[in-house]
Amino acid sequence: MARLADFDLDDSSPAVSPHALAAGAAEAITKLAAGLPNLADVTEVLDDDRSDLTAREEQQKDQTETVIRTAHAAGKAAVWVMGQGIAAAAKGKWFRRTHSSLEQYVVDLIPDVVPRQARRWVTGYPIALAITSRTGESPVEGQVREIADLPESVAVELYAAADTAARAAGGRLTAKHLTDLRRSLRDRPLPADPDQAREDLHGRATVLFQPPKVPGPIGPGSFESDSNGVGGRSDADDIEDAEIVEHPQLDSLHRGLIELKAARRHLTKAAFQEATTEGDPERYEELLREINAVLTVLNGRAKRAPQPDAPQG
Repeated sequence: MARLADFDLDDSSPAVSPHALAAGAAEAITKLAAGLPNLADVTEVLDDDRSDLTAREEQQKDQTETVIRTAHAAGKAAVWVMGQGIAAAAKGKWFRRTHSSLEQYVVDLIPDVVPRQARRWVTGYPIALAITSRTGESPVEGQVREIADLPESVAVELYAAADTAARAAGGRLTAKHLTDLRRSLRDRPLPADPDQAREDLHGRATVLFQPPKVPGPIGPGSFESDSNGVGGRSDADDIEDAEIVEHPQLDSLHRGLIELKAARRHLTKAAFQEATTEGDPERYEELLREINAVLTVLNGRAKRAPQPDAPQG
């Protein structure tokens, strides 16, 4: 079974030609594919079959999933390996006789890569590869972007805590989870002791993946505490000072319409097109799904909205 380490090159090894490198990569991929069960040995099952898997099917399933996960991990880690390589090229200026800039050199070296993508790989590779080494899972660009400016040790611990919590909850770690976990550090710093800090961080990460609590009914205690406000104000005082709203739901709909019009300025055709070139397809697909989900809900509500009652003559 090929591993990520199979793609490593020893610094002491002699120079390798591009063709040899390509052949080596192809060989590693071939070895990885060889770990899959032979398709001819896989029993075809009808779509409506809900029977238990046989022992042989369980073995084939585990074998296949291992190969798929390894291939996926290798693909995600590859961009950070390229980032480290580009950083080395930038430091040594190995292109100085052939290209006037690093950007031109990278475009010729990897024609399908957008320069700003390459810059993100260069800045993010130390943390990304450290995370890969620690967790066995390579982060995507959007995740690294959220923690790239943190000290490496903090960034790795933060990602590891969030990744562990996500797996334990059966969820999927996203860049937003990392953003939320990082934001909690501003509100309440970690303990100075490393072990306590690690435990605290894992506790915070676990909270991120807990389902939201359903609020219970409002009891008498809530009203009593509300009435004992600053300066001994009573409920009557609050009622006298409150603004009388004659059409609260119409006003709410109006505010929603204003917010939708504001969102329309961001959700443009150009914005979607540019987003596809920014090197984070996972984040783009996630945002696109959520946007479509919100639009579907709002469209359904508007279509099912009741019509006003006819005026009485």
